[in-house]
Amino acid sequence: MDHETVMDLFSEYMEGDLDPERDAQVREHLAGCKQCEKEYEQFRATFETMRSLPSVPPPEDLDKNIKRRIRSRSRGKFFAATHEPNIVYRVPYEFISLILILIALMCLYVMTMITDLEQVPQKTRDKDKGSDIQNIH
Repeated sequence: MDHETVMDLFSEYMEGDLDPERDAQVREHLAGCKQCEKEYEQFRATFETMRSLPSVPPPEDLDKNIKRRIRSRSRGKFFAATHEPNIVYRVPYEFISLILILIALMCLYVMTMITDLEQVPQKTRDKDKGSDIQNIH
């Protein structure tokens, strides 16, 4: 197992989320690689320090501030100031997809009808040719 792969697995290894085979591979690599062992110890120490920090509740108006910032950056397309959706600026993709599918189906139907109409006169002409041949004999 290479250094990058082991370093990518540090979090899962520390939490015990790796399958037994992968866990053994990481453990074996750490035992034989001083560089990765040092990186893992720093990673673990950082994580332990972060876990020891007190939990701070978010400000009560955090969600309002986030929505306000998104609204200002998207020019009102998301989280509009009014609760009525502005259909001019925001048309659901599902609606557009449905319209395109219906148009495609209509085109297919029309093409099928045209093909059927072109084949009917050909069949009629073939019948007429056959009757002309019979009238000659």
